[in-house]
Amino acid sequence: MSPMTFEYQINMREYHTAVYFGFVNRYRTMLQIFLVVAAVALLCAAGGFFGVIPVIRFPSYIFLGYLVWLLILLAQVEHGVLKMTKLPENPINRTLRLTFGRDQLKVETPSNADKAVHQIANLFFVFELSNLFMIYLDPANTILIPVRVMDGEQRAALREKFRDSLHDRFQTRFGQMKAPKIRPLTGGRRFF
Repeated sequence: MSPMTFEYQINMREYHTAVYFGFVNRYRTMLQIFLVVAAVALLCAAGGFFGVIPVIRFPSYIFLGYLVWLLILLAQVEHGVLKMTKLPENPINRTLRLTFGRDQLKVETPSNADKAVHQIANLFFVFELSNLFMIYLDPANTILIPVRVMDGEQRAALREKFRDSLHDRFQTRFGQMKAPKIRPLTGGRRFF
């Protein structure tokens, strides 16, 4: 198989997709609890309004607490994106060149001549979303590859390469199981 090379720039929409995917993955259980609490609060409010059940305000207070929590988290995410865009080395609109060889990934940044080579089998995790691939080099470093820079054949070949090399560390949103939570390498209970 010949090497595949992709040269591209990440735009703000793709970066937001990756950030919010990580956010939902990180807080998946809490967001599910939020939806259950919202449904219970709505049922209690509707039942009290129509006189079916006595008015119970406690679920509404819990819902409001979760809503404030969610708004604070979303504000933190957007603040982080804003801070990142003001950094001199921000990844948005910076040209990247990725070359996928037989069993390695070469990452180049032509603007400052940075180069790195990673073994594909040693990648931490890879997610395929509808508009991009998220390649986790380790839990803290991610490379985004937009699907817009490849044709259907290259996308299928890349998907097959990841599936063959990474097995259960490659997840796609196309008919396979949902993305698992990523645990830190240091052990412990915190999910990120």
